[in-house]
Formats: sequence, C-alpha cells, structure tokens
Amino acid sequence: MPWERVVEHGVITAGIHMAAKARKLRFLKCKLIQPAADIRVSFAALLRICEGGRYVLVQNRHRPDTCGPFGGVYKYHLSAQRFLDKVEFKPEDLGKPEDTKNDLRGFLPRRNLLALRNWYDKGEDRESPTTCLSRELEEELTEIGMANVRVPNSLSFRKVRVVEEGPESVPGELYSQYRILEVYEPVNRDSKRTVFEEILAKAQTDSHLSFVGDEEIRRGRAKKDDRYIGHQTAYLLGSKRTRREDPPAVRP
Repeated sequence: MPWERVVEHGVITAGIHMAAKARKLRFLKCKLIQPAADIRVSFAALLRICEGGRYVLVQNRHRPDTCGPFGGVYKYHLSAQRFLDKVEFKPEDLGKPEDTKNDLRGFLPRRNLLALRNWYDKGEDRESPTTCLSRELEEELTEIGMANVRVPNSLSFRKVRVVEEGPESVPGELYSQYRILEVYEPVNRDSKRTVFEEILAKAQTDSHLSFVGDEEIRRGRAKKDDRYIGHQTAYLLGSKRTRREDPPAVRP
C-alpha cells in the first residue's frame, strides 16, 4: 500500500473515531445537564424528486404558506409501545390525530435520548423507509387533488444521506430538540414513469407544487408562488443547514 493511501486511511479512521466521540459527548450532556427536562424528537424521511437541477416541493399540509419535500415522520408499530413507555416518550399533540397517530415525533426526558436513538437505529418496530415514503407520497398526492395517480407497491429508494440535528436549544421554547432526517431518491424506473414523471409534469402548473432551483432553496423562497421553503429542504442539496429551523406549528 503506497504511503499516500496509508495516510489517507489513517485520516479517515481518525475522523470516524472523532465523530463517534463527539456524538457520545452530545448524548452524555443530555444525561448530565437537565436530565429530567423535556427534549423534542422527530425522525423523518424526505424524498428528493429532481430533474435538470430543479426539485419538486409540495405544499405543507399544516402550513399552507410553506412548501417542502414529499415525505414525513416515521410511524411506530404497536409492538414498540412497551419500549416507548419505558423511555417516557409522549407523542406531540398537533391537534391532528387523524394523520399524526403513532408518529415518531414527541417529547421525552433528555436522559433517555440515547436509548431512543439506539432503538431507532435497529429499525425494528417502526416503518421502513420504503413504507414511510410510499405512505406519505400517497397521502400528500391525495391532499393536493392527485389521488388518481397510483402509487405502486414496487417503489424502491436509494439513501442519499442522513442528517442529525442537535441536541440543541429552540428559540422561543423551553425544550431542547433532536432530529434525524433521512433523504432518499427513487431508483425504480418503472415506478418513476408511472408516478414521479407525472409529478414532475404537474409541478410546472399545479398550485400545490413548486419546482425550485438551488438558489431558491438556499434563500428560502419559491419564485413561482412566493411560498416559504422549509429549512429541511436544504438537505436535498447537502448536509448543511443554510437557515434556522421553521417555527413550530401552531396548535389549533
């Protein structure tokens, strides 16, 4: 092995170890600093639908003046309830029980955050990325009047990146926050012809869809309809957050 490759391997290995230590330190702080205080958590999958360097965004169901990628929060199975009770997880009340039931979004004591993250990483007792994205896609298409577009069972997706936010404070709130956002893109060509190409075509004219470029995403405004672009949309481009998070939804 040439010395350049030895050095490169060493740098990569050291970087991985440093990242792992930094992550452990973040969770350790939650155990030591205000361990009983609430931390808000959210685990979501986002869908990147892209053509020619432009991205399809859909009107947010809870914030009509905002748009973002198709996708949403994972749902947990009933078999997860015993564990979630053990870590004192409380679902967030958004006043929309019909579409937020069993969402992996809520509050728990800061001391239990690492246990929840370890459980999430196992991928058990919760939706898979394919199930989550397919369900969200079908629900959101129905909401914007495209229920006639069939979402096939054969959808498959490629993981683009995983972004970890926090734990961090939230401006104007008493709680801290931790989020995982996973970005995927479709890879099944047959499904793309029947679903995603139709979405791309509709994005040009449909008032519920926006077709935006990199600059619009970074600035947070869609030129077509002047809608706000949710901060999480920046993760379609990379792992860096370009703006502060959007304010929490107002409960009705």
